[in-house]
Amino acid sequence: MSCIEPGKYDISFYNNGQLATALPDFNIYFILNYYTDNEIEVIANVHEGKATIEFPVENYYDAQNIIEASSTSLFDSSRPFKVMYTYAVPDSEIKI
Repeated sequence: MSCIEPGKYDISFYNNGQLATALPDFNIYFILNYYTDNEIEVIANVHEGKATIEFPVENYYDAQNIIEASSTSLFDSSRPFKVMYTYAVPDSEIKI
C-alpha cells in the first residue's frame, strides 16, 4: 500500500517481486479508524493486481489514524471479519 496523495492509496499485490497481474478480480475491504466514531469501510476492486482506495476527509482524526484490511466486510454477518493487514497512517498522509 502506498500513498498517492493524502487520503488516497494505491494497493498492489506482488508475486516473486513482480506485480501479480494474473490474479483474478476480487474485492478487499479497508477500514479507517475501526471501532471509533469515525469508522468507515471502503471496498477496493482489485483488477490485474492493483486497486485504488480513498477515504473521506471527515473520517480522519488529527493524528493516530489506522487503516485495516480484510477479505470480508464489517457488515457481512455470514462471514467473520478478520484483519489481515494494519497500516498506521503517518500524519503527512492525513487528508485535510
